[in-house]
Amino acid sequence: SEQIAYCMDKVRSLPINDNLLDYVVPDLLYMRQKVGVDFCVTILNSNEKLCHSSNPDNSESIVCGYKILEILAPVVIGIPVAVDATGFVRVDNYEELLNKARQWFLDNPDYQINKNIY
Repeated sequence: SEQIAYCMDKVRSLPINDNLLDYVVPDLLYMRQKVGVDFCVTILNSNEKLCHSSNPDNSESIVCGYKILEILAPVVIGIPVAVDATGFVRVDNYEELLNKARQWFLDNPDYQINKNIY
């Protein structure tokens, strides 16, 4: 729709960083539109280190894909990412999980969006 296209134009004009992931992406995914999820998959596939670790002892920048996995997990049906009751990804090897999720989206371009929870 025209309204969603307008929203996506605004979102695409924003810099990709922690603020985008924390404040804009959750609302974007709340709309449950494929174009919004596809935008998040683009971030997932980027190797640019534009975000910060949630570990306060680690000041190093990280790829935003690690953070977006937690946001995408409850929205995309079948994505191979497990989250605990608090919404955090349960994993020992983030890099392996990121690669697995990237491959999953390549293998499942017609993924389904969970419209039963918000």
